[in-house]
Amino acid sequence: KGQRYDPTPKMTMDVERRRKAIDITTLLRKGQRYDPKKAKEKQYFAKARMLRSYHTMLKHEQQPNIRSQFPDKTGDRDSDSDRQQVSNETGLTYNQSNEEDNSEMGSDSDQEDEEKPICKFFTVGKGCKNGAKCEFRHQGAAAKKLRVCKFYTSRTGCQKGQKCKFVHEGTPQVIPEAKREAAKSSMLQLWQKQQEELKAARAIKEQEAAKREKEMSEKRKYRLTQSKHLLKRTAKGQPVMKSVMSTLLDKIVKQTGLN
Repeated sequence: KGQRYDPTPKMTMDVERRRKAIDITTLLRKGQRYDPKKAKEKQYFAKARMLRSYHTMLKHEQQPNIRSQFPDKTGDRDSDSDRQQVSNETGLTYNQSNEEDNSEMGSDSDQEDEEKPICKFFTVGKGCKNGAKCEFRHQGAAAKKLRVCKFYTSRTGCQKGQKCKFVHEGTPQVIPEAKREAAKSSMLQLWQKQQEELKAARAIKEQEAAKREKEMSEKRKYRLTQSKHLLKRTAKGQPVMKSVMSTLLDKIVKQTGLN
């Protein structure tokens, strides 16, 4: 009890090393701070790589090789003797035989489309980003989006008319000319009434302003007359006060004997 604890040099060295390690880790953390923009870019590129690998895997493993099914079409075309031989054997002309071949090719292409894997990114509402270039099969057809015109009304219609790309809800009201003229006349009457009311309000405001100016001018005149009267009274009373003050001073001098 009461003894002082002296740490060994080895212990002090261990403590210093730990402190340095903590400082280094804090510096590294500050250098590798979380940047949301970079994290978003990394996530986007990782998703793109995953989709690319998935598409390539489907292309190489699941999709059949189309070139192996059909022979190479390079080379000489059929001669006239071959065409004649085909027509004699089948009893059909060369064009009819070609049409049959084309129909068989069309059925083969339909089978190939059915054998293709289904596109996982196609939806009826949005469709596919690749569109017709997509190498996979799309089940169903994408629904066309119909947007409603915001500027169309049944009373006034749309300014663009038939050139408008958006849908117009409802049918425009066909207003006869008599009703249209009556509406115009009522609108004109309302406008004239509003103008008359505005003129009357302006006239009342002007009258009130003139009345105020008249009252202010009368007050100014009254003040001027009062100030003039005061000036006259003070000018008259100044010599009287001087004489009174002089007599008082003389009396004080006589009584005190001061010169």
